[in-house]
Amino acid sequence: MVNETGSTQSPREVYATKCNAHRCNKNSQLMKSLPDSHQWDLLTELDLNLNFVGRVGIRPVLEVVKLSPNVRKLCLADNFLNNESVKDIVTALVRHPSLGHLDLSRNPISHAAGKMLSHFAVDSQALHTVLLEETLINPALIRIIQKKAASKLEGHQSGQPGFVAADSVPAAAAAPLPVAASELPREPVAVAAPPHVPEKPARVRPVPVPASDPTVYQAPWDPEPRTPT
Repeated sequence: MVNETGSTQSPREVYATKCNAHRCNKNSQLMKSLPDSHQWDLLTELDLNLNFVGRVGIRPVLEVVKLSPNVRKLCLADNFLNNESVKDIVTALVRHPSLGHLDLSRNPISHAAGKMLSHFAVDSQALHTVLLEETLINPALIRIIQKKAASKLEGHQSGQPGFVAADSVPAAAAAPLPVAASELPREPVAVAAPPHVPEKPARVRPVPVPASDPTVYQAPWDPEPRTPT
């Protein structure tokens, strides 16, 4: 089976051939992990962290990645890569259609490599993440590289269905000014009527009523006159 670049070999065969061409040792772990069939689209990730691939050994690896259109992640931390290695990476993979994640942490690469990666972050159509922990690149330049790559990712997201860019959202209407509590309309307050209390009958004090006999008096409610004893 011929892949999109015209290769009639499997990824494992290409790696072995390129190692011979560059006169470097084959990485045994990589040889085992690479597909032995001609289905190049099956290769989606290469994790070579702490594999000591070396400055020459990285070149056959890049030949394999370049021919694998679906590789999205390439991890090369702790591999003794230098600025020349970064130049090889940028040159080989700047047109890669899928590579989005590149890890170059803990390699002795410096400012010159950082400048190349800064251009790479812009020129690569897919790169969105670049890890550069514990390198010799200035932290400010690392932030610039990562910002450039991340901004490309944001641009891809803005083109996805259902995604609305922030600058395309119309400004919200001005919020109403706050109103003092004293200016708010007041609702009528219901006042409960007091409970009905029956009126008490007025008390009538007895008033002496003179009788025909000066020695007899009669209260208004007493039908019989009484003579004081």
